[in-house]
Amino acid sequence: MKSQKNKQLNKDDSPSILIVDPQIEGHHLTWIAYIVRVFLKHNFNVTLLADLRKESHDLIKNAVNDMINEISIISAFNENGSYVGGTCFNSILKVMENYNINDVFMNELDLVASNCLRKAAIRWYPPKKLKGKISGVYFRPRFLSETNFSFSNKIKYAGFKQLCINQWFKHIFLMDELQVDFARDQFINTGFHLLPDPWDGDYSIKQSYASTALDIPDNKFVILQFGIGTRRKGLHLVVEAMRNMSDSKNIYLLCAGKLSIDSELRTQLEILEQQNKAKIIDRYVSHEEEKLCFCATDIVLLPYIEHFGSSAVLSRAAASGKPVIASNYGLTGWRVNNNKLGLTFQSNDSNALLLSIEKMADMDEKNRNIFQKNAFEYAKTCSMEAFEKSLISPFNQKKKQTESNE
Repeated sequence: MKSQKNKQLNKDDSPSILIVDPQIEGHHLTWIAYIVRVFLKHNFNVTLLADLRKESHDLIKNAVNDMINEISIISAFNENGSYVGGTCFNSILKVMENYNINDVFMNELDLVASNCLRKAAIRWYPPKKLKGKISGVYFRPRFLSETNFSFSNKIKYAGFKQLCINQWFKHIFLMDELQVDFARDQFINTGFHLLPDPWDGDYSIKQSYASTALDIPDNKFVILQFGIGTRRKGLHLVVEAMRNMSDSKNIYLLCAGKLSIDSELRTQLEILEQQNKAKIIDRYVSHEEEKLCFCATDIVLLPYIEHFGSSAVLSRAAASGKPVIASNYGLTGWRVNNNKLGLTFQSNDSNALLLSIEKMADMDEKNRNIFQKNAFEYAKTCSMEAFEKSLISPFNQKKKQTESNE
């Protein structure tokens, strides 16, 4: 599949945008669908540069299935797995040679940022045809964090400043409300915007129904560890806390998402399942199953190890009205405390996690309901409606300015 429609079918009076996301793991497939849908809804001609290799083809197709006849889809890679043109930027240029592109939107600027910023620090810039056309989401701009100002980050800071001064970027969307004002003060000639980490769909399924659907005991206090299962996400802390927990607490772990762990940790997790203390869903979880997972649980865990940036799991927990227990590190810990969404514990401390889980399990319903109320309020700030408004507003403002000048 090279393209889903010919470029001649584009409406001449509509702006055209190239959405770039050659990745498929983690959040990428969901974000491809989110961002394509928003720009289509606002009458952009959309071209998607994605991974159309054999092993990824169907995943991409399924992600945009309901929009597939309205967009063009181009492969970012050759048959040998290399970028068309050798680099991501060159792959973009190849598309621009054949399509009339007004804007380039990178779903994850982190994909090219590290190398690009280092080169820009010595005045080696991206291809000139991209100047002023690049927008995108920057998930992990560590050089914007005052607590992570290493020598490497100083170089990236210098390169980023040069790119901003010389107007290489149009709009940069940050996921961190603590960084947006700082970026606006430090870097000129670039629009910086806060983009929420969104959720969508129905998270109001009754817990009893969701528990039955997932075959989870209805007499347990259920805790959820959701997403790709790795030590970086703190799964080993959860397993250790469960192993040391008293049986009298009646705690039950739902671990949902593809596991990427060593055999020892996997064995420990499987033992918990054999003891009827856990359920493991070790695979990609569909959107329908995802909602069941959150609705079937009592609390959601976010025990990340030095996680920098936002958390999509937090947004989904909020949508389902579930309190969370998060490590006290970084943005996620700050959001949980600032918005009173649950409890935080000392990062990388399984005993502290255990105590927090027990505290939440022993908490009376009145106090847990306070967390639920706060969760629903927070969910409004990261709904798809809020996401759409934040994403499209800068482009609509630019479009209105262009129309008024004409």
